[in-house]
Amino acid sequence: MRDPHIGVMGVLSIICILLLKTAFLSSLDIPSRNNSLILMCVLSRWSLVAAMFLFPYARKEGKAKVFMEGINLRIALLATALGLAVAFFIWKFSGILLFISTAAVALLICRFISRKLEGITGDSLGALNELAEVFILLFILILRGGIHG
Repeated sequence: MRDPHIGVMGVLSIICILLLKTAFLSSLDIPSRNNSLILMCVLSRWSLVAAMFLFPYARKEGKAKVFMEGINLRIALLATALGLAVAFFIWKFSGILLFISTAAVALLICRFISRKLEGITGDSLGALNELAEVFILLFILILRGGIHG
């Protein structure tokens, strides 16, 4: 992952992620779309904080190491409280379900990565963010009753 060049699989991954996000957002009605963008950003970033708190860093050095070392219980709890508050404020009980679903997906993704790499890295955190955004939009589409566009 230290290679700065992107390969065919990297390009295909980017295209798939962008197409999925576009398709999911386009399938929502306008009010849901606006709220979805907020929740997608807040909850995917929260998943990064949770991942940094729960999983070890896989390298001796790296750009993400500073962030990993800075995470503590207080920050993790504050981020969790803010994420839950935003989710609840926007969609009440559905927002809480979305938060729990995001947590479950993030945990599964991080466990998979951590088993392969013996921890997480900055690259895996970036991948988690993108995957979490796609899953959040999918969950929103399911919770909001499907396609409206």
